[in-house]
Amino acid sequence: MPQFTARYSRSVIDSYEIERLEDKEILSGTMIYNNPLEFMLLPTNISAEARTANSYYKVYPSVPVARSYSFLGLDRIKEYLNIAQYRTLERSNIFVVKFLFKFFHGVTFSSSYIINSVREKKNDFIRKIEFDKVLNQTVGISLLVELTS
Repeated sequence: MPQFTARYSRSVIDSYEIERLEDKEILSGTMIYNNPLEFMLLPTNISAEARTANSYYKVYPSVPVARSYSFLGLDRIKEYLNIAQYRTLERSNIFVVKFLFKFFHGVTFSSSYIINSVREKKNDFIRKIEFDKVLNQTVGISLLVELTS
């Protein structure tokens, strides 16, 4: 039976010296499948991971955020994290898939494929600009031969 995991995280980095707020959201998921069938041409393990991240670089507030007396200050936090007012939005996506084969006792072959893309959107100018920033693809293979056991 495959194993699935999902994760969400959000972080805010307040850089007072350079007057910038970074609000980063990451959503990721993984899948691991250990094949119960032992046949030389079938992978013994398959794993995959997908991750998407949004980094909003926002305008630093010109006045300090006023003190809130609501429950946990949630109304001020929502105002502080307003995603509509950003200078730059960086969206990155990564997908990884790996296959592990065990041909004989002591001989292991693994292969992997990784694709990573990043797009950026800028609101600093009169006209909004959106462009591809990064596109990487990686293919990897390795062969492990165990001489003694």
